[in-house]
Amino acid sequence: MLRFLYVVMSLAVTLLCLPKALAQNAVGLTLGGPTYIHFTHGLGGPSAIEAGVSFSYNHATHIYGDYLIETHAPLRSPNFGDVGLFYGVGGIIVITNDDHYHHDNGYYGDEDGEVGFGVRVPVGLDWRPAETKGFSFHIQIVPIIAVVPETELEFNAGIGFKYHF
Repeated sequence: MLRFLYVVMSLAVTLLCLPKALAQNAVGLTLGGPTYIHFTHGLGGPSAIEAGVSFSYNHATHIYGDYLIETHAPLRSPNFGDVGLFYGVGGIIVITNDDHYHHDNGYYGDEDGEVGFGVRVPVGLDWRPAETKGFSFHIQIVPIIAVVPETELEFNAGIGFKYHF
């Protein structure tokens, strides 16, 4: 009987905490150079992790993961919503899908299937309108230090949205 009570209490606590845990997740799309589909998971407080993938128009697949810090408290307005700054650090893997792929802002390799690595430093603004609780919109710039196959500084930029659930 004690085990049954323990299982019931554990399930009840899990179900009560589930909506709060799910509210920290988001899925989104960032249009830009390149365009990414991404998933964000809040870690509690201002920190989150984000992962994204892009099957780019420029014949390369980009996969990234970032650790992000968001600041919303100082810029709240009841009518306008929340505007906050986010910044972080992460990594990127770029896999070329076409021979002789050369992007104007960086070099990833000259053979099909070659892999490049880099360090990302995303910085941007996030707006959560007061009337749309489930959506947020963002604009960002992402300096990237390409490490392999060559060391070079690149930039990604984009504008996008997230659906929070």
